[in-house]
Amino acid sequence: MAAEPTVREANKSYLTPRGRALQWITKIHKAIYEGTGGIVGHTVFQRAEKGTGFFLRPMSVLLLTTTGRKSGIARTVPLPYFEYDGRILVVGSFAGGERHPDWYFNLQANPEVGVRIGRKSARARAIPLQGDERERYWTRLTNDWPRYRGYQGGTSRTIPLVEIVR
Repeated sequence: MAAEPTVREANKSYLTPRGRALQWITKIHKAIYEGTGGIVGHTVFQRAEKGTGFFLRPMSVLLLTTTGRKSGIARTVPLPYFEYDGRILVVGSFAGGERHPDWYFNLQANPEVGVRIGRKSARARAIPLQGDERERYWTRLTNDWPRYRGYQGGTSRTIPLVEIVR
């Protein structure tokens, strides 16, 4: 089996913002998504990973609203989502960082979430996948989107894969 690419290797073909740049991009993306009723922001185009045969690839984005585990305040973030076998999955990659994203900690404390996909909003439950089920979907996801394999290779934590059940 080939070695996992490092985050640096995985990121050579596209920009992975971090820190304040990521905060601003997230804030702007969320505002556009909400401001247009989900018409703009639901699909973003990403520079494709080397070897996929694409220059740009569409990536679907949802808005996930969790309840702050400490504050109790609703927190909304735009996240790429992936559909496999009729299931909606989001990834807690945090761009390969050493800690889980805040939204993941929030849904662990309270798995009842809000989700907006395009123009449709619903209440949902966020369920982290475990064991063989996680591995099966992780393999499919990373075959389709190799950057996540690179993120996993750059961190000691297991990146969460979460199903959004409406």
